[in-house]
Amino acid sequence: MNGRDAIREVAKRSGTNRQDVYQKILDGMKMAQEIDDPEIKRIWASIPRKGKEITPEELIEYIAGQVKSNLQKDTNGVSDDGASKFSRV
Repeated sequence: MNGRDAIREVAKRSGTNRQDVYQKILDGMKMAQEIDDPEIKRIWASIPRKGKEITPEELIEYIAGQVKSNLQKDTNGVSDDGASKFSRV
């Protein structure tokens, strides 16, 4: 599923439209990008984008890729200390 499809699915499940979901993601992204923390700014700067600004679709696809990569690195779901990573909230 790509970012556009994910936004469409969230809208469908939420009983709203794609534009509303898109705008809420943009609003959240703007708030997060305004956080004055060098590490957070570094993370935002590292996210790939086609243009000057990151789109919600690009952010969703980046996060999904990171989650997939992390899950593939730890296929057994258990951390080094033996605790299940999937049971943590």
